[in-house]
Amino acid sequence: VRARGAPRPAVESWKTATIVGGLLLLGGNGLVTFASRYAPSSVVAVIIAMLPLWMVILDRQRDAAGRRVRTSPIVLAGVLVGFAGVVYLIAPKVLAAISPEGALAHVSKMEAVAMGACLLSSFAWANGSIYSRRKRGSAVGSASPFRDTGMQLICGGLLLLIVSVAAELAGPLVLR
Repeated sequence: VRARGAPRPAVESWKTATIVGGLLLLGGNGLVTFASRYAPSSVVAVIIAMLPLWMVILDRQRDAAGRRVRTSPIVLAGVLVGFAGVVYLIAPKVLAAISPEGALAHVSKMEAVAMGACLLSSFAWANGSIYSRRKRGSAVGSASPFRDTGMQLICGGLLLLIVSVAAELAGPLVLR
């Protein structure tokens, strides 16, 4: 619902909403939902905890004068320790799943795929968050964050619907 007298969203606003909604809802939530079917929720949660690493890597901050701001050493150290912890927790399962004896290991190939989906999910969420923040500060962003959020939810929800219908029609995913 548009406020009385408010202009209609521009086509560029819908493009931005589709990109952000796709990254956050389809990429972020959709991949986590998929991964939760094949991997334990504890593993999914740990991998999603990599989001801060992606944010630090992808976000190139600039100050008011346009100069690049360096990430502080303490932030980098904290993110790297967190990343090392994630690698320590998931590396044995991934290596067991892709080894020649992987079929005999206690980790299925689908669990390894689910872990990859989790990594991709946190990467997509970080990109969507950064893209949204950058567009909000540009001429494309609107004066109404509520309208922008609603547009993102509509676009992301439609993308999720399309992918879920396509996945249902394609049948179950089986990796051997």
